[in-house]
Amino acid sequence: MNKKWMRLAAVGIAASMALPIFAACTPGEEQGGDPTQLNETRALQISSGAFDQVFNPFFATSQYDANVVGQTQIGMLGSDADGLNVTYGPDEPVVTLDYSEIMYTATNQVTTNGDVADHTVYQFVIKNDILFSDGVPLTAHDVLFNLYMYLDPTYTGSNTLYSTDIQGLREYQSQDPNATEGSAASDDETYNNLANQRLNAILTYVDDPDDTAEWQERVNFYNESVRARFENYDAENSTSNGGNITDLFVPYDEQAILDDIEAIKTEFRSELQTIYNGVDMNTYRGQLDQDTGTYSDGYDMDSDKVWQGFFFEAGVLSREYRTVAGVTVYETDENGNFLMNWDLIPDVDRNADMTEEEAIEYAFNYICPRDRNITDIIYNYSTGSTMLTTFAGEAREAYYGAIQEVAGGLAIPSISGIRILDASEFDGGTSYPEGEYEMLQITINGIDPRAKWNFAFSVAPMHYYSTPELTAAAMNDTTYSSNFGVKYSSVAFMNEVRRRNRVPVGAGVYQASTMYDQTFVWEANENWEQTQASNDSFQTLWDGFLSDNIVYLIRNDNYYTTGGNTDEVYNAKIKHVQYKVQQTTQMVPALQSQDIDVADPSATQENLNEIEATSFLSYSTIETAGYGYIGINAKFIPNIYIRRALMTVFNPSYVQDYYPGTLSRPVYRCFSTTSWVYDAFDDAGVEVWAPTSYYGFDDSFAKAKDLLYQGQCTFENNTWYDENGEPIEITLTIAGETYDHPAYQTFIRASEILNANGIRATVVNDARALFKLASGDLAVWAAAWSSTVDPDMFQVFHMDSQATSVLNWGYDYLITQNMATPEEREIIEELSDKIDEGRETIVQSERAQIYREASDIVMELAVEFPLYQRSDIFVYNSDLIDATTLVQDTTPYRGPFSEIWKVSYKG
Repeated sequence: MNKKWMRLAAVGIAASMALPIFAACTPGEEQGGDPTQLNETRALQISSGAFDQVFNPFFATSQYDANVVGQTQIGMLGSDADGLNVTYGPDEPVVTLDYSEIMYTATNQVTTNGDVADHTVYQFVIKNDILFSDGVPLTAHDVLFNLYMYLDPTYTGSNTLYSTDIQGLREYQSQDPNATEGSAASDDETYNNLANQRLNAILTYVDDPDDTAEWQERVNFYNESVRARFENYDAENSTSNGGNITDLFVPYDEQAILDDIEAIKTEFRSELQTIYNGVDMNTYRGQLDQDTGTYSDGYDMDSDKVWQGFFFEAGVLSREYRTVAGVTVYETDENGNFLMNWDLIPDVDRNADMTEEEAIEYAFNYICPRDRNITDIIYNYSTGSTMLTTFAGEAREAYYGAIQEVAGGLAIPSISGIRILDASEFDGGTSYPEGEYEMLQITINGIDPRAKWNFAFSVAPMHYYSTPELTAAAMNDTTYSSNFGVKYSSVAFMNEVRRRNRVPVGAGVYQASTMYDQTFVWEANENWEQTQASNDSFQTLWDGFLSDNIVYLIRNDNYYTTGGNTDEVYNAKIKHVQYKVQQTTQMVPALQSQDIDVADPSATQENLNEIEATSFLSYSTIETAGYGYIGINAKFIPNIYIRRALMTVFNPSYVQDYYPGTLSRPVYRCFSTTSWVYDAFDDAGVEVWAPTSYYGFDDSFAKAKDLLYQGQCTFENNTWYDENGEPIEITLTIAGETYDHPAYQTFIRASEILNANGIRATVVNDARALFKLASGDLAVWAAAWSSTVDPDMFQVFHMDSQATSVLNWGYDYLITQNMATPEEREIIEELSDKIDEGRETIVQSERAQIYREASDIVMELAVEFPLYQRSDIFVYNSDLIDATTLVQDTTPYRGPFSEIWKVSYKG
């Protein structure tokens, strides 16, 4: 489900905020009167982690990007404070005015018994008069556009709406009226296999273009696989279609390989551009000593030379280091600044200036000096997973495009379970006159307690994110029968939507702006083609929305239209909000120096002492809807017994030394302790769940040794070797720019145990770790999840999940590349069946039991080691911000800034 705005509401500001357009005042300055003037002139500054700069409601994956996007969007539904029920109506800034959820038997009789329910009908009465920030009305066309975006077979974002069993969805996605769950899964596997075949042909070619026999064999194998799919379709359908799609088959050849090589290079340049855009040299400065004017605990770089930070983050430049007792120790100067290994780039003068274009070109040529280095790019950068996804989508697009051309259109143009009706047909408690409101109706097979949360997706504007042609066709389709603003199964179309990644537009409380208050202006002709002035405004925002690592937002003057009751939903009191990239360890100093107004630093004793010692800082503590974990990627550690052995040397109790008092505790399964899955259900005889360590910490290494032997590993000359005779070496990665992390001591102790017993282990930190996780490029790491309001496990652990999160575990390796052992395949299938079972009952006690059992299966797979449950602290300048305007009754699902439009400065 798309929880971006709801996630923001849950944590208030899960990452951070930024600098004002006008200079910030010190506590007490400009105060003592009407706060209106300050609200209009001073930006609220919120700290943030580094942006990936995918500010797109369909494709944002990082929490920091999603926080920004969430300010600009509204959802179909909201969540109550306890995360148990959806909210809607005139008091809520959501699309839905009224909502109904009714189960029916196979004979269409209403039932409250989930055991006999044949299907469930969800109805959403759509509010009239909602305006997007650019003044264009939000209509049922926009709702359908978002639905068909998320449900298109080539959609690759993080939303998992496709996992809901909507009537007619499988048939639409596969264009097969007889499609089943099994055939749909087989379809996906087919295209993933084709993508890998195509990639293998490319990598074989770049390894040795002159070995024609070798690469041609792989090309032939790919062509035979694709052609067979076309021929099978013709064998079944050519008579009814009046033609053969095989006639449209285009063989893959050497020129296509060369085109793909260029496409990979282009994508890699784009990735390098993204890395460059995210560089914040302030994070490398360290701490300034006001007395001496020197910096410490930073990096040996020039803060005004962005190319240096870029080279470091792109992997061109690294720190000097040595290994001591299995721990990577980075060399520092007398001030504690990390020394850089400039010898890696001897042809570059570190004192020279370098433009953005020059830096990206140098990095590209350094990493990919010749075509055979394409292999390094594929396996070491997110470009690899991006291209595999693209290849799978293009194979699908070619197949269905041929069908459309021969058949004259889609055989199944819409999803039968999704309809727009008049609200006079609403089955809830309110009657609506005919013609007053439109209503979205979604029908799913059986029951799914998670479905309502999946239907809380945000509604982004079709006119902005789609093409003029598709928008015009949709707007002219007054029966909502076949045109929804989305080109079916088109990679090219999805790429067009993805390109709108720098400037988000929606109906949220704030809209994108620049430091000069410039905003997006929508102007178009009767064909929905933007005018030059409109395109110019977009370009202005493209250049200025994110500038010097500050995101600029300004009040959306149409926000009041998203509610209905203007006493509850109104335009934001504070006109400007800015998100400022801030190093985690610098959040509290930045709050104290008033560089930022709001932040959520780690709840360490040191930070709490500093906050409590600062008179103008206040904070609230909320148990986090999420948990910390250690991940293990099966692609890099394919032996399940080695993974299990590692889990015996991780000790979660060390986290207690990082977070003081009751602000953290160990968590032994893959759920935040804020979830109801831990609750007692007395009526059903279900007790409170208190799981214990699955493998048990064992610093003697005895348990690990037994597991290694079970995995056919051997021990010789004080060294452990895997089943292939290779020495076992483990890199433990801290996600972040420093070692200031709750899992650090757990990793240190684990590395000591491993090194003492014949497994070389090193502990490193990586500022780009979260970015690498999105493409599954880390072996063992420590990070944290944000949990949604429902404990459904589909997105993170189901074998059919298309979310990037499953790349963390190496599902692409285990499933897509079919590298899972029979034992792993059995575990993954059992786990997926359990997750499906959890969606087949609405009885909460039964679901809790199912998920408890499923979490044990996760431990068997040994890809995630749950580590800790923590509490968040939300710190703000209480001399500046009026605390009475914050949410008072906070919960894990409703933070102090969740109703940010109500927040005001003091008078």
